[in-house]
Amino acid sequence: SGRLLLPVSPSFKASVLYSDDDGLTWQESKNRVFLPMRGAMEPHAEQTRDGRVLMVIRNQLGSLFIAESKNQGETWEKPQTSGLRTPESCPELTRIPGTNDLLMIWNNSPYDPDFRSHYGKRSPLSCAVSKDNGRTWENIKDIETDPTRAFSNPGCRFLSDGKAVINYWTCEYLPDWRMQDVIDLRVAIIHKQWFYT
Repeated sequence: SGRLLLPVSPSFKASVLYSDDDGLTWQESKNRVFLPMRGAMEPHAEQTRDGRVLMVIRNQLGSLFIAESKNQGETWEKPQTSGLRTPESCPELTRIPGTNDLLMIWNNSPYDPDFRSHYGKRSPLSCAVSKDNGRTWENIKDIETDPTRAFSNPGCRFLSDGKAVINYWTCEYLPDWRMQDVIDLRVAIIHKQWFYT
């Protein structure tokens, strides 16, 4: 439709700003998505092949939660668990070009309420594919793993040759499992076929 969507999470409630005039003016969704504990944080949104919009949400509940919009971000239904385990960390959701499939990138790590920071380690950085518009996820693989490091805040863009450029930051964990203040930026370049093999 040409509508632009900008996911936001004011006051730990997720929604989108949307524009139908190439970004000249913006409106916010009529409702915001709420989750318990700290709330709904750092949402990412993507359109499915049937026209729905899915918004994946960072939270403190031990699983990635996804909210669905059937009207291009104007309203959101109650979020549901994706079934993908996670600590409190930011996921990425995007479409795989040339397919109708979705790609999720996130920390596939156990939820641990006793862990020093963010309810568990941000390692490994993993990916999974959905062939049914986000209802189920398969072919879970690790992009990078090191139990002494955190890998966080992934972003992904595909090139015309089918390669995914995945950017994220990483840092060492301190002896008490707090994350070090000094972080490195990393890029992984992966052909889209790898996500299926």
